[in-house]
Amino acid sequence: FTSTYCVDNGTTLEFVLTDSYGDGIINGGYEIYVCQESVTGFVPFTDNQILTPVETSYEFMASCGDIFGCMDESALNYDADATADDGSCEYPFTCDGISATVNISTATWAEEISWTLGDASGSGYDNNSEYSSEVCLEEGASYEMVMMDSFGDGWNGGSFTIVAACGELAAGALLEGAEGVVEFVATCGDVEPGCPAPADWDVLVTGANHTIMIPAGVVPQMAEGTELIHANVGVFFTNSNGDLQCAGSAEIAPGETVQIAAMGDDTTTDEIDGLQAGEPLLWMIADCNGNVFAGTATYTNGPDTYTTNGLTFVASITEVPAGPSSQVLSMPSGWSMFSTYMIADDMDMASVLAPIIDQVIIAKNNDGAAYLVEWDFNGVGDLLVGQGYQIKTTEAVDLEVSGAYAFPEDNVVEISAGWNMIGYLRTEAAAADAVLADINATGNLIIAKDYNGAAYLPEWAFNGIGDMVPGQGYQLKTNTADALQYLSNDESYRLSATEVTENNVSHYAKVAATDNNMTVVIEDAAWDTLPTEGSEIAAFDKDGNMVGSAIYSSPVTVLTVWGDDATTVSKDGMLVSESVSFKVWNTNEVLDFTVEKWIEGSSSYQVDGISVASTIETNNVITELNASERVLVRVINVLGQEVNLDDQPFKGTVLFNVYDDGSVEQFVR
Repeated sequence: FTSTYCVDNGTTLEFVLTDSYGDGIINGGYEIYVCQESVTGFVPFTDNQILTPVETSYEFMASCGDIFGCMDESALNYDADATADDGSCEYPFTCDGISATVNISTATWAEEISWTLGDASGSGYDNNSEYSSEVCLEEGASYEMVMMDSFGDGWNGGSFTIVAACGELAAGALLEGAEGVVEFVATCGDVEPGCPAPADWDVLVTGANHTIMIPAGVVPQMAEGTELIHANVGVFFTNSNGDLQCAGSAEIAPGETVQIAAMGDDTTTDEIDGLQAGEPLLWMIADCNGNVFAGTATYTNGPDTYTTNGLTFVASITEVPAGPSSQVLSMPSGWSMFSTYMIADDMDMASVLAPIIDQVIIAKNNDGAAYLVEWDFNGVGDLLVGQGYQIKTTEAVDLEVSGAYAFPEDNVVEISAGWNMIGYLRTEAAAADAVLADINATGNLIIAKDYNGAAYLPEWAFNGIGDMVPGQGYQLKTNTADALQYLSNDESYRLSATEVTENNVSHYAKVAATDNNMTVVIEDAAWDTLPTEGSEIAAFDKDGNMVGSAIYSSPVTVLTVWGDDATTVSKDGMLVSESVSFKVWNTNEVLDFTVEKWIEGSSSYQVDGISVASTIETNNVITELNASERVLVRVINVLGQEVNLDDQPFKGTVLFNVYDDGSVEQFVR
């Protein structure tokens, strides 16, 4: 019987013969031919006969031409049967640098893991598998370990370590849903890797310097409690452009004493190109990956300010937290708005206000929910980052809030359509029109107001707020929902593009703020007789009580009219729908005027209303002799201090009414 089969050259095969009874071949013989040649080393049956009834099998190697494989006897996979080398030899792991072991534990839901490290790579490690592989790393070189899953969207879990025979090089667990990259420097023994200073730490050598010695063992102490045993530290100054520039730096390594030659200003140039005499030493810290942190230092000896040819010894270098650890809020007597950029351990309104609870009457959020101290009722709950709050206090008071800093770049303030009360998250003040520029750029911003009623009205290019400042709250009205993203403290807003109009009235008193107001806008085109520069405008309720005052400003005047404070027994502002009247004062006379037509709104008081005058008719002249037309503008005590008649301490004391015609009347409260 002859039959042809296909077999792989050089493979070991097994030939099995059995008879139809299924109990092996009983007798007979066979030969196997490959390529018309008898297989080398084939041994036929002995005497062509199997005496016992068992299945018969023989192993042999099929060979026809060259057999490819590894022919190097020193290789791990040496093949003695190979007749031609195929380059597949594998050798024992050797390394001229650091022999490191990569230990990988894959994610439970990663389909397949692949990794790269230096010149080595691996892939195909399935779910829940543990894998270990050796790689060779160059001493002192920087590497990164990159992990990816087969979905292509990063390594979704698991962990790995990189370990060398002389100690651990790097270890870490990667975050879910992100491509895994861990950077480290391969070190072994006493060899320390390089730690280059940031590229922008270049130093201009001038003709003077201050020597700063950093003894061995002084290493940067970081805010989270760790030490940077290998890092760069530098001393900085502010150059002519207002930017920080390095005056000198040094690389800190374990066991080494280093020095910094901090360059002084070159007085022969017009620029500021170094530290100036008496200037504090400003420190920065850079890790070996180029990350820079603000720092501060203490000293054992020598000056802590720049001194030409000075010698200073450093005792410690510490990272300065990027954000403040507390904020002091200053609240005036009466109504105001506040916000905080701190995240306290307990953000409950009652807890935050506890240190000043004896001076607090009421606090409210934008929705009108109230914290009523007298009734121990807290409808506000927790303070929210980026939100502003109204508050009424019995006297001026300072409140300190401690906790973690809410970085402005990390906390977007959500703006709803209509009225909002927002907080200010930056540590430095910035122009209101610049801060709100992105919202205004789309035409979405209608008005912004501070607690004094000073307004920013972009439609009229009127900025009565000036700068937005930390600790204050602001009211904002928009057409549609929006978001306010503050710049980080490392960035600067442009200067105000709108001239700031400050309401510095001198004839009329400033009306005490309540918790509600209306804004009246008067363009120059509305006046029948244009007021002169320095004139002042006042608003009055039906009883002749002044409820608002403002200086005349061209081309637009903005007057805040205050509503009644419901928390007092007296009427101290306009009632809703009550009609407001107006007067204008200049150095010679006081005039009544009536707004005959309104472009928007009316003379009827509405909380947060915006009324825009169209046509003004100037009426009677009120002379100083016409005492019956006098208007009370303020009440003062014997010291000339303005007082609030609602305050209990003033009962039974001598006070004085001051009128708009300059006359004064004494009375006893």
